[in-house]
Parts: sequence; C-alpha cells; structure tokens
Amino acid sequence: AVPMPAADGDAEAVLHLRDGARPAAPRVARAKARMAAGQLEAAAAEATAAAHATTDGSEAWIALGLIRYAQSDLEAAQDAFGRAVACDPANHQANNNQGLVLLLRRQLKSAAEAFLRAIEADPAYAMGCSNLGTVFDVAGDWATAESWFAEAIRRNATYVEARHYLAASQMKRGAWRDAADALRAILRIAPDDVRALWNLADTQLRLGEFAEGWRLFEHGIGHRDYRGPARARAVLP
Repeated sequence: AVPMPAADGDAEAVLHLRDGARPAAPRVARAKARMAAGQLEAAAAEATAAAHATTDGSEAWIALGLIRYAQSDLEAAQDAFGRAVACDPANHQANNNQGLVLLLRRQLKSAAEAFLRAIEADPAYAMGCSNLGTVFDVAGDWATAESWFAEAIRRNATYVEARHYLAASQMKRGAWRDAADALRAILRIAPDDVRALWNLADTQLRLGEFAEGWRLFEHGIGHRDYRGPARARAVLP
C-alpha cells in the first residue's frame, strides 16, 4: 500500500495538451483549435456540446478541463476531468489531469489516488509516476517522492524531467553526491541541459570540488535559458 501524504506545500504545473493515441472527433478538434486561438469561451461551448452529444464523452470532457484550466478555473477543470474519468475510468490521461488539479487545490490524498489510477491504467506511464512523486514532494516526504521519481526513470530512462525532480529532492535534503550522480545522468542524455549544468556546478561547490564547480558555471554562463533550480511539478498530458 502506498502511504498517503497529509502535509501541505507548493506545486507547479505545465500543460501538454495533446494525446496522440487517436485523432480528435471533429467537434473536439474545433474546440482545441478555438482554444489555441485564444477563444476560450467558444472553445468551452464546443467541448461541452461534444461531451453531451455522445455516451463516451471522455475526450470532450478532457478538452473542456484543459480549457477551464487555461482560464484558471480549477473547480470547473476538476469537474470536467472528473466527468472524463466517470466516462472512462481506465483513461490514464483523464486520471492524471484530475490528479494534477487536485494537487493544485491542495487535496493531496485525492491527488495521489488519481495518479495511482493513472499508473494502474497504463503500467508504462512514467509521467504518472513522476506526478505521484510530486505529491509527496509537496508534502515534504522526500524519501517517498524520490522512490516515485526513480520509478518514473525506470519506466522511461530518457524522461529527463523526472531526473531533474529526483536531483532537486536530493539537493533539498543535502544529499549532494546523490544529486550530482542524478545530474550527471541528465547530462549524459542531454549534454546542453542548462538546469543540470548549473545545479551540478552548485553540488560540486558544496562538495568542495571547486575547480569542477567553477568550470561548470562558466560552461553554463553562455546559456540564456537557465530557469533556476528544478522544482518538482506535475504535468498535464
């Protein structure tokens, strides 16, 4: 059994809008096109109509959830993703998205349960494992968070974000050598990953390996896309 977190904390989220497993129904495609054009209310109307026009409205409800999320209406987004789950309980995208909104609303136990359902629906779903780790990271349970980040990496060795979150958790608890190993693994996959370069430089300096630390800092100075240390965040597919 997975222990459920009870504490609170901060979370971040980024959107990944498309599920490439199947082509969108015409009405849902129109809703997504209107959303991309910034016509959010028109997009919501299309998605709502599509959801009510079929007995299997999971795709349309997911689209509506994404639209409401874009409008920062987390309550409406949670409702839409919940309806998508009701239509198709085994839809890993619907469960994942519901989990993310629950996480942002600080309903951590329910968020963890939703991410677990997403993982159960698709055993290869590395993003779901990483997002579940984020729940425990937010709760301050770094050991459990790191076990889920590691599981995401086991399921998809090239999933760099999970490696960043693992390293960030290790840095927060002062496990500098473990963090350095995780960051070097990122750089083997993506040699120009600026976050990894700068965070590895930081770990090297903290470990007293000053020459290597300053070399890494100098290597990263030329990159303008550095965004600061990685923070664990959940991702909407």
